[in-house]
Amino acid sequence: MVLGMMGALFITVSTASIDTGVRKGKLHVHCAAGFFSCTLLAIFYNTALYWLVYNNTKNVSRTLLIVKSLLVGVIVLIIIANESKKVESEGFWSDKDVYIEWIASYTVAAYMYAMGEDVKGFRYQY
Repeated sequence: MVLGMMGALFITVSTASIDTGVRKGKLHVHCAAGFFSCTLLAIFYNTALYWLVYNNTKNVSRTLLIVKSLLVGVIVLIIIANESKKVESEGFWSDKDVYIEWIASYTVAAYMYAMGEDVKGFRYQY
């Protein structure tokens, strides 16, 4: 939960730095990297816990388990694609960088939607 909250803080600062009238590219890049690092670690942790709960109790949705696992696979492919790109010497973003960032953002959003589906019918048992 702490990783997810840190990721939210990073994305807030990253987004706020985009349209300030002054280009704050380094701040945006560092905060975006912090967002993806924290959020992806939280996603991997959540998926591992979901697998454990499913294997031990079968009280969670198998469909959501498959969806979450597929989304983690997409995230891993995005990380591989991002690591394989060449770093540009002038520091300007290429089209590939922008596409990778947006695809990663939408993949994280899809994962958050799947997490919301987990707790949709959740009821406390006292």
